[in-house]
Amino acid sequence: MRRLGVLVSLTATLTLLTCSPQSYAATSTGTAYKRFAALARHGLSVPFAASYVLSYGDGHAPLRFKVWSEPEIPNKTQGDFVYQTQLHRGTFRFLRTHGTDYECVQATVKATWRCVGPYVPDSNDQIMQVESYRLPMFVGEQIVSDGFAQPLRLFYRVVHGQRLWCLSLDDGAVWCLARSGQFVYSQDPPANGQSNRMEAVSLSLSYSRQIFVLPTKPQPLKEGGPPAICDGSVYCPSPGPEP
Repeated sequence: MRRLGVLVSLTATLTLLTCSPQSYAATSTGTAYKRFAALARHGLSVPFAASYVLSYGDGHAPLRFKVWSEPEIPNKTQGDFVYQTQLHRGTFRFLRTHGTDYECVQATVKATWRCVGPYVPDSNDQIMQVESYRLPMFVGEQIVSDGFAQPLRLFYRVVHGQRLWCLSLDDGAVWCLARSGQFVYSQDPPANGQSNRMEAVSLSLSYSRQIFVLPTKPQPLKEGGPPAICDGSVYCPSPGPEP
């Protein structure tokens, strides 16, 4: 997997079908932006499950992954979440359950699961890696935090029959929210005529919390060492940088 640079830019997008003519400029302190941020805040306050496809502008095979997200706890901690994607012939799963992180791998469909943890990132790259697993929530938090220095433009866009509310920056990045407030659509700033794109191909506001239960008893990690599963020889695919 390729390193994609600054995590804030790790977003991607759908092919546009139709586009609403409604569009207006906004500052990060304007009324329209405050409404947009309020929608993102609502999206973080409710549980959701979504499947995403991240397409790379350089033509590499897309990354498909699923995210299950629990609401954040105000003024305390980020919500629990699960990130899952294909790993060779099997499945990789990163779980944050009751505020504690674990990594699990099922080598094949019929193989038993293997889990390690608790996992505590011990470098900036590993912290970024964990943040990339929760990319949809990370983007929502950036919108809510009101930390944009660039001029903004808010507009509506209709994709696959769904009306999305979108934010664009001067550098060409686009982030879009569903009506329920979750991050579902985006596009990286173009680079050399190429741009990474991502879409949510499914979104649900209900799911079984069984996904947050570890599939097997975890093995402890060696103190000071890298994750036992994603240790460099086996790279656990994510939308973010390599650890």
